[in-house]
Amino acid sequence: MNSATELIDWYWSEIDALGSSRSHYTLEDGGLCQCSTEKLIKDSSNPDQMRSFMMIGVLIDQMMYSHFHEMYLTFSSVFRYPKLHAHGGGGMADPGWFTYTHHGYDKKANWVVISDVAQILLNDLYQWLDAEGKTDELSRFKELLKGEVSLHFESVNKEQLIPIIDRIHISPS
Repeated sequence: MNSATELIDWYWSEIDALGSSRSHYTLEDGGLCQCSTEKLIKDSSNPDQMRSFMMIGVLIDQMMYSHFHEMYLTFSSVFRYPKLHAHGGGGMADPGWFTYTHHGYDKKANWVVISDVAQILLNDLYQWLDAEGKTDELSRFKELLKGEVSLHFESVNKEQLIPIIDRIHISPS
């Protein structure tokens, strides 16, 4: 897959393909409860891609909602990323959940696929912000991204993810 749109469409088609087995997942308000993520990842047609897409997609979506709320409605109409609901309470769970060491999810993370997915999703976001004339927001997003990763990912995982995001620069469309 070569675009955020293709990955987003793939994710939602995977959700649709669950069909009658959807009752085995806790789906709510455009996303999943974190208690359902591992089952969804395992049952998907491409578990490495699913973990990577959800991790980076949730990170982008939460950043846009938190730091660029004034443009979130427009953003979310273009990029329909899933939500990650916190289990047992209100609010959202951190995107670092997908590599959480306590449950061994870090050992399931394929950093090559994460790098590929991050390249696609972040580059498409950067291109969209640039095309929308949001150069200040683009610069601010890039500045905030490493701080958000440091805040929401455990040390061992942010040491993997920060070099990946450092290598991503807007490429021509």
